[in-house]
Amino acid sequence: MRNNQERLGDFKPESAEAPAAAGFKFVTPTFFVDLPSKGKLYSLDNPLHGVESVEIREMTAREEDILYNRSFIDKGIVLDRLLESIIVNKSYVISKMLIMDKNALLVAARISGYGNVYPVNLQCADCGSEFDAEIDLNNLLKTEEAVLPEGAEILESGLVKLTLPKTKWQVIVKPLLGGDQARYQKIIDTKRKNNLPENVLIETLRSFIYSVNDAVSDSEIYQAIDNMPAVDSKFLRTSYGTCFPSVSTEADVVCSVCDTAQKAEVPFNANFFWSK
Repeated sequence: MRNNQERLGDFKPESAEAPAAAGFKFVTPTFFVDLPSKGKLYSLDNPLHGVESVEIREMTAREEDILYNRSFIDKGIVLDRLLESIIVNKSYVISKMLIMDKNALLVAARISGYGNVYPVNLQCADCGSEFDAEIDLNNLLKTEEAVLPEGAEILESGLVKLTLPKTKWQVIVKPLLGGDQARYQKIIDTKRKNNLPENVLIETLRSFIYSVNDAVSDSEIYQAIDNMPAVDSKFLRTSYGTCFPSVSTEADVVCSVCDTAQKAEVPFNANFFWSK
């Protein structure tokens, strides 16, 4: 990524310089955030197609009000509303933005608003003790490049074709957009509210599968998932995680009691800004 840390660490925007007193206006500084996708995974009709970096404003009291908005939190849209507020180019629609790019913007916003130190309280997987640690969020701005499994093929559309090991089905997977994530969560929430089986694994697979043996309809893809051997399902879930560039959601920490190294998950939700 291009100098994200430099931009956030020592940023002096031209807009911060006060103009002549007669025409003085308060202007919020802005900076650019490099996108993990580099704009390559968007369709031609998406304004983000070919866009390598996005300009965002520094967080202000307006954004803090958004983060405190109980209605936004309850509806699960608080982070989308935050991004809508700070993105300078309003033609970029959050529901049509890739999750990897959304996460990069959220990390940059958190660093600019509250600093790069993210405190966490964890229970050691080795000794069982609780301990406090700090994560440097600058490390999450480093793009993790795609690593394709053997036999995978990148299509001209940017989608990835995989061959399942047991059934040999041809499955095309897509990177998730914000709208895909919202639909997935709505399905799970609706089933939970109505005391129905949540089928988390099935819905997870459905969220990123574009087609199975050229079948693209919901009914056909659900039928394929229902009949997919467990070994193929596991391969698909495992492989998908590295098929596209991403922003890391994990950081390395060390237990202060027994010195055991382990991973800490960084949640991309409202708690990401109000960590304790």
